[in-house]
Amino acid sequence: MTGTMMALALFAAAAMTGCGGETGNGETSGTEVAEAPADGTSTVYVQLKGDFANFQPSTKNHEDNVSTRLSYYETLFQWDYNGECTPLLAESYEWVDGNHIKIKIHDNIHTHDGNPITAADVLWSIQYAADSPEFMRHTQNINFGETEILDDYTIQIAINTPNVLFLNDLSRIDITSEKSFNDSPDHMLTCGIGTGPYKMVSYTPGVEFVLEKYEDYWNNDTGREDQLQNVDKIVYKFIPEEAQRSIELESGGVDIVTTTAISDVDRFMEDDTYNVSEFALTQTQALYFNCSDQSVCQNKELRQAISYAIDNTAMVAGIYNGHAHPAVSVVMPGVREWKDEMEDNWKYAYNLDKAKELLSQAGYAPGELTLRLATGDNSSWKSIAQILQAELSEMGVNVEIQIHDTGTYMSVFSDFSQWDLFVNEYAAKGTIMFYFYNQMNNNTRNAVGWQNDEFQELLAEAIQTDDQATIDRLVEIYEEEIPSRPIINLTRYYTYRKGIDNMRLKDDYTMLSGDLTYTDEANSWLYD
Repeated sequence: MTGTMMALALFAAAAMTGCGGETGNGETSGTEVAEAPADGTSTVYVQLKGDFANFQPSTKNHEDNVSTRLSYYETLFQWDYNGECTPLLAESYEWVDGNHIKIKIHDNIHTHDGNPITAADVLWSIQYAADSPEFMRHTQNINFGETEILDDYTIQIAINTPNVLFLNDLSRIDITSEKSFNDSPDHMLTCGIGTGPYKMVSYTPGVEFVLEKYEDYWNNDTGREDQLQNVDKIVYKFIPEEAQRSIELESGGVDIVTTTAISDVDRFMEDDTYNVSEFALTQTQALYFNCSDQSVCQNKELRQAISYAIDNTAMVAGIYNGHAHPAVSVVMPGVREWKDEMEDNWKYAYNLDKAKELLSQAGYAPGELTLRLATGDNSSWKSIAQILQAELSEMGVNVEIQIHDTGTYMSVFSDFSQWDLFVNEYAAKGTIMFYFYNQMNNNTRNAVGWQNDEFQELLAEAIQTDDQATIDRLVEIYEEEIPSRPIINLTRYYTYRKGIDNMRLKDDYTMLSGDLTYTDEANSWLYD
């Protein structure tokens, strides 16, 4: 059982207080004082899309949480800037055999409240993640009965079946001290206590959370090129409205916008006051079909009909002003399965006549069917939902749109009784197997309830062998059955003030503010 339910009762009392006696209320703009203060401290203000309202370890799989957490929580392994999964808290590791991995952690790791991290804390953190609905898929292959603590800093983890992606699972699990968690008044609901280069000092719901450089960071003297502390304080401000993000940047309320409004990208690119960094992501916005027995979308011909009715080239033009890429496969550019010829061979290129034909084959007359389309309150998802509603109307299918806020949309997604269609996103790292394994796998998480025996058998084989021919066959089956219809391959634009250098991403969309370089040009606005 996680501490979430126990902590909710304490949330209201703790939410607006600081961690460790600090407070984030009353912060001023990063542009109000031009000269450095006597103590040389500096503050950077960074925009996030929305409040994820839970700072417990391995609990909230919200994009802004995942993209910032390495600043205050850390993991055994991480996806580094070189695109590889590398050790972080782990000092060394070895596969004893296909089912056992021995991991030695550094012996000087401690949390922001001073508690040492031992192998027992590693095991506790993994077991805590196993109770999280949003993170349990990363622990389901672990055989806890055979997992052993070998000494204070060494753990041997047993897994049920060999898995070429297991280090990725471990890279998702936040490690902290069991004592720190138990000593926290609300079990870290409003104040994450980890081991990272920055410590959390305050959280104001719906407004911001604040991190400060942790002077006793265990990793300070290792010579790493990441997990740096190049700024003293980071204020993450929640700004869900796209237009408001640009206003905040231009008025000095924030120094970095992590999700620039597409309508403003060209304007900022032409303005010498700012830099704009463009990153082609392996994130894909998609229409998920409810393939369970609780929806008519378990009908393959219906899924295919809807897939042909989607004009995603027009969506890219209309929603993203061309600053994205229409998806032409479940595989996206940037993973090894991508082939340039996929551009011209997309099975579900827009074809309204084909859509109507397949709708009839599925057994439905025009106007007969009404589907529930759900999504979160992300502005682009809502736009996609509205366009889908219009496009499916043209093929003779009615759509009712349901918008759910950031705090609830994932729980709705997990409940097959509440939707037929769902607009969401998926990502992969290096191989499409990340998506198949994490979202279409009966042994971890089947996000849409899609059942195909051949696919599941080949997936179980590929996860052990990493055989490319087997993976290619998985792609073929998937695109024939189309349990989700990829729509848009995303590009992200970071806009930030001149003087910030070395803008780079970990893990496809993780930008760590402490790792950025703040040059002399930034000093006129960076100081608090």
